[in-house]
Amino acid sequence: ANRNGIQFRCKKCGYTCHADLNGAINIAKAISGLVA
Repeated sequence: ANRNGIQFRCKKCGYTCHADLNGAINIAKAISGLVA
């Protein structure tokens, strides 16, 4: 529900960016150990 086509929007803070870029950032953080 927080993704509309290629745009991601955080329901909590309103942050928006390209959905694929957001996914890549989340994966990079998970791999590097920055996300608990």
